[in-house]
Amino acid sequence: MTFFTRFSSKPFYGIAVAFTGALIITPDTVFMRLSGMDALQMLVWRGLAMSGVLFGVWLIVSRGTLRQETVNFFRPRALIVTFCFMLSAITFTLGIASAPVSIILFGVACAPLFAALFSWLLMSEYTPPLTYVFMTIAMTGIAVAVYEPAGSAPVIEGIETLATGAFFGLSAGACIGLSFSLLRSDNSIPILLINGGGALLAAICALIFALVTGYPLQTLTSGDMLSILISGGIILPMSFFLLGYATRFTAAANVSLFMLLETVLGPLWVWLVVDERPTNQMIMGGLLVVASLIAYLLWSMKRPVIQHS
Repeated sequence: MTFFTRFSSKPFYGIAVAFTGALIITPDTVFMRLSGMDALQMLVWRGLAMSGVLFGVWLIVSRGTLRQETVNFFRPRALIVTFCFMLSAITFTLGIASAPVSIILFGVACAPLFAALFSWLLMSEYTPPLTYVFMTIAMTGIAVAVYEPAGSAPVIEGIETLATGAFFGLSAGACIGLSFSLLRSDNSIPILLINGGGALLAAICALIFALVTGYPLQTLTSGDMLSILISGGIILPMSFFLLGYATRFTAAANVSLFMLLETVLGPLWVWLVVDERPTNQMIMGGLLVVASLIAYLLWSMKRPVIQHS
């Protein structure tokens, strides 16, 4: 038995992989801000860069199984996962552009609950009650971090804006939860292909939208291209591959839970790089989320490993 095989059999292996993938994606917000691009530009370039890198890596590392993985990619579950990744990218971007950020972030924070629900429906996979406790604590931290007291922010103009934000945020959270649950349910789904395919489809949809709405295509390259290419070509491929890979060794709800790190650590990266200080509420809520995730990590180390095939 090799060292890797022994290590991958440890109870905390899947949790550690998910935690690493979630940490890698936390500075993504910084590079999005540094790019100076609008939502449509970021959707196009992040999608193209991410898909290009993942497809390239797939061609290199899967040379002996290209045919079989291509066949697996066109199976229903793999196509649904690809569609979910595309929708999560689109709904999150549209939500940020059309509704208060706090509503979107709280909707996305529901991803672990969706993952637990879909895992139960698809595989009858049991989620320990204590996991829901940690989810509740983490979501409370998110709520504290994004809460805006009366008078500190513009009043939401009508119930339609609130409903739109809730719809896009919950849609993104549901797509994330479903995609990880489907990956968990079928180990034959090619992770590199479905992530690359979802990113490419998101970029294509953005380009089609730009053509239909008369968006000035010449402005697509305006902004800091290096920053957006680092985001789409390095951060996103690495993080989403690890998060998808983690579903081979731990429950989808666990993977989705650690993605909440981006919500609370992202603003801290922005503070360090562009000197945009987070509010005291964001710091308090972030500490609550991080503390709950660390406690969950320590608890998970003591539980037996669960592998799904």
